[in-house]
Amino acid sequence: MKKNILLRPAQFLSLGRKEKSALLKSFTGRLQFGILLTVLISAAIFTGCDKISDGVVEADMAEYNVKSIDSPDYVSYSTTDSTVTVNLVADYDTSITGFSVIVSYSDDSEVVSDAELQNTSSGGNNGYAVDQQFTGSFKMSKSYASGKYKIEYFAHRLIVFGDQQLIKVAVRYFNYDNGSNAQPPVLSNLVMPSSIGRGEEFIFTVTASDPNGLPNVSLVYFTLKRPDGTVVYDNGSAFFYMVDNGDSEHFGDAVAGDGIFSYKNTFGATAQTGDWTFEFYAKDKTGLTSNVITHKINVQ
Repeated sequence: MKKNILLRPAQFLSLGRKEKSALLKSFTGRLQFGILLTVLISAAIFTGCDKISDGVVEADMAEYNVKSIDSPDYVSYSTTDSTVTVNLVADYDTSITGFSVIVSYSDDSEVVSDAELQNTSSGGNNGYAVDQQFTGSFKMSKSYASGKYKIEYFAHRLIVFGDQQLIKVAVRYFNYDNGSNAQPPVLSNLVMPSSIGRGEEFIFTVTASDPNGLPNVSLVYFTLKRPDGTVVYDNGSAFFYMVDNGDSEHFGDAVAGDGIFSYKNTFGATAQTGDWTFEFYAKDKTGLTSNVITHKINVQ
């Protein structure tokens, strides 16, 4: 049986993380507020867009229909950008005033973050908005323990006299790595010719892995030097980035997400002949860099 909890927003927001968690654990579906809850963002890198499935609570009711959510499956702490963006797509009538998320440890021991989702769409039909996209963000601190976390999605429904009801519509889980046990990525299995003629197109690949999981690999790239020792630049950068996105037309990558990064290249008719030096690197989301693989290719 679901419980309704009446609480003023000021009271809720004045609670600590553990008190908020205890309150959230005391109900299974709905919270009621005297006025619209203003959700605060407290203090992450994700992948995956899924239809509502196992975590559904009340995704489809007369007032609304939550169609999809975009939230993390894996989050790794980053020193450069620890912001996580979440998205939601829904149809709803005028009784729904918004959506929000609350992030907590999977055992509900503590709320670590929350965010109000902003509507990035426009329009509606006769008071019923269709395919509205909402987005919001929160941050995962390095002080949070590595492990399993929970994202709870809520719809804000207007009741009477300005009262609002929070309806839990979905729950998703993600694994978080705070970087304290981070290990650098590893490059291996470079597949590349040892010689090539001017004007001949060729594809080369290298395999990247990471002890903390392949999603933790953020970049695979190489540098290039001509036979005379000068550095080759790509639009002002000395780094050439390889891909693992399945783009066979432009990069020669056969399968997306298999850990094999690819690049397609051709040496022009006026390219220097002799040994060109390639150095391959990988970097993970915590900023750690892999071993270096050096390879020379003789251009004839």
